[in-house]
Amino acid sequence: MILHTQFWNAGRGIVFTAGDQQAPYVLTSIQSIRELGCDLPIEVMYLGNDDLGEDFREELESIPGMITRDLNPMVSDEGWKLRGWAAKPFAILLSSFREAIFIDADSLFLQNPEELFRYRLYQKTGALFFKDRLFMPGSKKAWLRNILPSPISKQARKSRFWTGESIHMQESGVVVVDKWRHFVALLMVTRMNGPDRDGKKSEDQVGVYDMVFAGDKETFWLGWELVGDTDYAFHEGDAAVMGMVEVNPKYGLPRANGTKGGQDLQFTICAPQLLHLGVDGHPLWFNGWILPNKFSHVEHQQPGQFDAFIREPGAVGGTGSWRLEKNNVCCLSANHISNFTYAEKETLGRAIEIAKDVGAI
Repeated sequence: MILHTQFWNAGRGIVFTAGDQQAPYVLTSIQSIRELGCDLPIEVMYLGNDDLGEDFREELESIPGMITRDLNPMVSDEGWKLRGWAAKPFAILLSSFREAIFIDADSLFLQNPEELFRYRLYQKTGALFFKDRLFMPGSKKAWLRNILPSPISKQARKSRFWTGESIHMQESGVVVVDKWRHFVALLMVTRMNGPDRDGKKSEDQVGVYDMVFAGDKETFWLGWELVGDTDYAFHEGDAAVMGMVEVNPKYGLPRANGTKGGQDLQFTICAPQLLHLGVDGHPLWFNGWILPNKFSHVEHQQPGQFDAFIREPGAVGGTGSWRLEKNNVCCLSANHISNFTYAEKETLGRAIEIAKDVGAI
């Protein structure tokens, strides 16, 4: 409990995890949010010298208010190995801050991330999560009944897992936590991403990652539920896809205001970027980096063209629902598009310039 008591007056800050491959992304993100007016202290957590080399550590620490910290001496992973996605909750827990905004290396903000601390639902609960794309319907109600303590909370009953809307509830590109208020819940999340993470088929042992899709992302809200901590909230802003607009050739070009003409003009945007909007409808942050395919090994890949965005529909399976393609590219179609403002395009353009300057693209 000594760790818990240290959080009381520990202040606020931003946390990243990065290895050598992600360091250029983080360099881009940090410089970008500094230009958005965020002056919070920042910690980049890594897993030993083989993960994040000295050259990148020095480059990161040349940024004012920025330090790197090695997680390895702080975590005993005998019998298992701390790696990859699983490091995220450990980085949050072991950061120096009481209140932490965790940001994935491939996530970029279009507004000052400090605003999340002022968001009504964060101030009410002290734990703010973001929803994933509303796609892939499927019920996990029976599974939730088996693992969660009784009675099942109202929060869990509203989840997509329970309603069957989707097997995806949370995306963990950004997580905001008051660690003093939610110490036990965060400990549970680290456990779920630690010794209990991976199963052993040879011994018929099922791991956490065998039961939830795509690694760590669902372990946050589930960890809260497992310890009976229902003080958490999902951000109320819409999700969207951002990128270049494709127009159904049957109807011609879109009008300047982005609305349909006299006919059913349908627009489509396909991109790997998942955009999160503020409650005011303005773009807040996105994940998926700035390239059309961040996994491609093609040299000198050009950044995506970000002209507009399309909000996801309110129900899964309806007209215009998400369509998944190769390389994590997802498409939405609609009869309305929203254009980025001049200031938002400037922010996106500046992030691309920074990425080029630091050698990220």
